[in-house]
Amino acid sequence: QQKIEVIFVVENDYELINHIQDFQNVNPNCIVKFIFSNRENSLNKILEQVNKIVTNDYLFFLTSPSKIVPGFFNTITKIIDSNSPDIIEFKPSLNNFIKWNPKDRLVRNLYNVILKIKEHPEIIAFSFPFIFNKIISTSLLNTVLKFFSTDTMYDTSNILFTYLVYLLFLKANKYYYVSNQLISI
Repeated sequence: QQKIEVIFVVENDYELINHIQDFQNVNPNCIVKFIFSNRENSLNKILEQVNKIVTNDYLFFLTSPSKIVPGFFNTITKIIDSNSPDIIEFKPSLNNFIKWNPKDRLVRNLYNVILKIKEHPEIIAFSFPFIFNKIISTSLLNTVLKFFSTDTMYDTSNILFTYLVYLLFLKANKYYYVSNQLISI
């Protein structure tokens, strides 16, 4: 069975570190790593740090109020093992962020199948412009990060992540959309 690598970005929150230990006890197939953050670290700097320590083939950014739904790891592992997509996207859970609930944007027959982005360019237009609902191939991320200058990497705005998402799509070959929510907020 494939090992899942989980990298937690934590501030000086010792209670969270105890929860992470509980997480590892419940998920023994996970390799757990930490990045300690402070107020001076922008999200972009954290991305750069994560990219340096990641050792597995895929990367996922879980935001702090989010919870992984049961079956998340099994679902993702099956998709990766059978399809090896560059990007896996799942329906985002935005309940606490916006007042409306986003509908799926792709045509139904494009759900839960591997797609080549060159054959379905609408994927780029209709994907959600978030990083937190995507699982990304680390080789794709490494390719895209070559386009970022040092100044861009330390930009403190979240606009950079939207830019990153679209660069990932432009460089990706294979895409997989999971039509249900794998994360709850």
